[in-house]
Amino acid sequence: MKPEPQPNPQPEPTEPKWDAANPTESFRRHADFLHQKARWMFLKDKTHVEIMFVFQSNGEGTVILVRGDRDAFVENLKKMIRDNDIIGVVHICEAWTRNAGKKDHVTKQIMLGEIRVSDLRPDDKGEALFTSIQSKDGQSSCWVDPIVRDATGVVSFREGFNLGKTSGRFGGLFE
Repeated sequence: MKPEPQPNPQPEPTEPKWDAANPTESFRRHADFLHQKARWMFLKDKTHVEIMFVFQSNGEGTVILVRGDRDAFVENLKKMIRDNDIIGVVHICEAWTRNAGKKDHVTKQIMLGEIRVSDLRPDDKGEALFTSIQSKDGQSSCWVDPIVRDATGVVSFREGFNLGKTSGRFGGLFE
């Protein structure tokens, strides 16, 4: 049974206007807006679909659901970026996180691909909402918003942080 949406105490973020004279700054404002909107939607719906927003310099955007084979998806996305006037990509998804230091044996197994974070015991893993951005001018970062679910099903976020660079399968889209 799907949980009922809960009232969101935050006002819905307002989409900024695109400034055609400054597409790079417009993309940055839209990326921040999409991060805030993703947080707002997650608090409302308690989940978030994995999605990409692809922006052209004129402000036109394409929304793409991430589905199927991830490696093939990334190759198709890179081709789309190369073949079009794409200046930025925003990727939003939920992901499992590891609740431990970097030097323990389990973390090493995860890094080597021997086990997945989703396979860990509930006490050893957490969830987070990830909003990563990459742009043609080399900007790359990822907001990480740790998710908290209480016993009654209410969701909230712990204090988030920003990773300096987007990496992994979805990193380096403009390289």
